Amino acid sequence: MHVLTALVNREKIQGQIRDNPVPGVTFHYVDYPTKRFRSEEMRYFLWQWAAVKSARELNDTEGFDVVHHITFGSVHVPSQLWRIGVPTVFGPVGGGQTAPVSMLEYFGSDRKKEQARTLLTRAIKYSPFHRYWLSKMSSVLVANRETYDLVRFLGRKDAETMFDVIIPDHFVAPNPRQFENNPRPLKILWVGTMRPLKGLALSLDILADRKSVV
Repeated sequence: MHVLTALVNREKIQGQIRDNPVPGVTFHYVDYPTKRFRSEEMRYFLWQWAAVKSARELNDTEGFDVVHHITFGSVHVPSQLWRIGVPTVFGPVGGGQTAPVSMLEYFGSDRKKEQARTLLTRAIKYSPFHRYWLSKMSSVLVANRETYDLVRFLGRKDAETMFDVIIPDHFVAPNPRQFENNPRPLKILWVGTMRPLKGLALSLDILADRKSVV
């Protein structure tokens, strides 16, 4: 297996695999062609073209059977790896969700940014580029209902749903747990960025209003 990732990840990945080698997996690092853009999405879109060049060179020597695009996991920025001429799996991806007006207060200073993202998400329905790119994928996997509806509207009636996160079974409580009589504070593990889009503040408000947590 060959993995393409951004050059900025090399130090962390190399440090990890020195202590925990992963047999059969080779990492390749591709730098951003330019860092002039402030938009992370635009930088990533341009990075994909550099990744396609590296993937083509690797394919010439390795002869890949399949390409799997994992991240960005967003329908906003479809994979360009289909251009190397190998069957391409895209996803599971999200990005089709939009926040209701009643929830915009949770975005704070990012409120206008989220409103702009909502307009962009709705506009994707009418994007010939997204329709064309998605048509080139051998398989499209989506992580939620909103994205499923969006990619189907764009012509991928064969899209399938799949969780985009995996946790062991023992991480999930088999039954609802009661906390109201527990004198100890509730401990929560948050894994992810502290961006308003991730909904941490909303989750905490929901937990504070509930008598039990699954």
